[in-house]
Amino acid sequence: MKAFLELGEEGMDTLGKLVSFTERFVEQSDGFSVLARAGHLLKDVKLLPPVPEPRLLLGIVGNCPGFSRNHVNIRHINLIPQAHQRHTGSAIGNGEPFVMRRRKGPYDGMSFNAELGVIIGKAGKDIPVEEAMSYVAGYTVVSDTAHGYYNTKYGEMGAHTDPISIMAYGWTHKNTDSSCAVGPYLVTKDEVGHPYDLMVYTRTNGMIRDRANTCSTLVGVERTIAYFSSFMELLPGDVIHMGANGKDGIGIDRDWQVNGETVQLECEIEKLGVLRNTVIYLDDEEIEVERGKFSIHAPMKAEEWNLGKAGNFVITYANTQASALDAGCQTSPIPRYLWSVASALSSSTSYMPDEKEELYVNAEIAVVIGKTIKWADKENLSDCILGYLPLVSVTDKRLSQQVIQPALPRETAMPEIYARWADGCNMTSDVVTPLSKDELAQMSVLLEIDGERVMDAKYEDYICKAEDVIEMIGYGSTLYAGDVISLGGLCAPAVIPGDHTGVRIAMKASGLPDLSIALKEA
Repeated sequence: MKAFLELGEEGMDTLGKLVSFTERFVEQSDGFSVLARAGHLLKDVKLLPPVPEPRLLLGIVGNCPGFSRNHVNIRHINLIPQAHQRHTGSAIGNGEPFVMRRRKGPYDGMSFNAELGVIIGKAGKDIPVEEAMSYVAGYTVVSDTAHGYYNTKYGEMGAHTDPISIMAYGWTHKNTDSSCAVGPYLVTKDEVGHPYDLMVYTRTNGMIRDRANTCSTLVGVERTIAYFSSFMELLPGDVIHMGANGKDGIGIDRDWQVNGETVQLECEIEKLGVLRNTVIYLDDEEIEVERGKFSIHAPMKAEEWNLGKAGNFVITYANTQASALDAGCQTSPIPRYLWSVASALSSSTSYMPDEKEELYVNAEIAVVIGKTIKWADKENLSDCILGYLPLVSVTDKRLSQQVIQPALPRETAMPEIYARWADGCNMTSDVVTPLSKDELAQMSVLLEIDGERVMDAKYEDYICKAEDVIEMIGYGSTLYAGDVISLGGLCAPAVIPGDHTGVRIAMKASGLPDLSIALKEA
């Protein structure tokens, strides 16, 4: 599908001609008997997501007026899309099951929403609002679920009210495997017409749980596309689901989980079809069987890896004393992380900021996954790590300046997260280096700006080491060979003034290749 979408209007025109020819053929001949032998009945085939494993799967949250009306602490709304990025393995198709753990202890819980999915049809950067719809290939239905694995896990930390913790707690449980059903089809926008007048239904075992309309949207498709394309290029096959239009989070009855009953979820949007998925529950013993099937396979050698092999990019936050203090967070032995997009990584030796504004620079250590990991245990991860990378992140505050105060903590913090999604702003090496635990324990890290030392740190400053972060992610999400995980900034970021053309940034981490980056004129 991605390859077809990359053909653009020419591909759509050719497909339209093929459809017209087929319709005429059926009308003018005994076409039904011919077509019956040419394909398969829909009930006999398995429908994958319209775009399998999308590299960008953005879920907008809090995008319905009802969401704000139901929270007394929301006094005004910043019309900035708030979104989480899902990992490539979270998407499933029509008829595939959502897999839940059946816990003997605390109830993890599960909820779901029907949401309008937007599929991008052509590449674009800095897309004007008035042109945004020309970049849309079509629409689909998304069943956006939240699995409570991480809520239970993060509950062990106690109450953390800082924005980073709120987002980590609130969004990691949307990134478990099989957490996002997409389908059943891609319906081209000419077949849909006006996307803000479609009825939306959610059902559980045939019973209607909610009814809404896509008109109940705060930030529309056009503004969403314009906003995200302002800092990263959108590509054919990217998927954005626009948030719940009605009740936010329709719960699944706990008794169904305890009793192991089959639960049928239906998400329907007018003109787009009905997306049907079941919920299945696995005992811990069954999880162990699944672990044997999926936990470690598809190994990769260090010399085979380059940034093009990174399907997913994960960033850890507030993972040292200094970075937690800078972010206004408490330190925590449980890692706080969010999924980013792999296009934010670059091996370039130069970087051109979008604006002549202050830049914030940090030095980080990243880990590369060598074997696919699912339901990981820290004790068994040493041979799953391919190696380590030096990483320099360069961000600015231009997105933060768009937020009008007073704002919710999440509204204030989201632009800081988006700044790390900007194309190529996380510069690293194209060579991964295997390191022993002793070498990591002795690693020192130096960051220089125009020859002046601005940061002196060490790997041991990390509160959560590589194995801790991987174990936490693998608690509910699959990591694939080649994926990159940043362990986070080692210190508070260094600041470069707005006139930064020609500035050179150097990072030296013992045992890893040196990085040297030149800033170009915006």
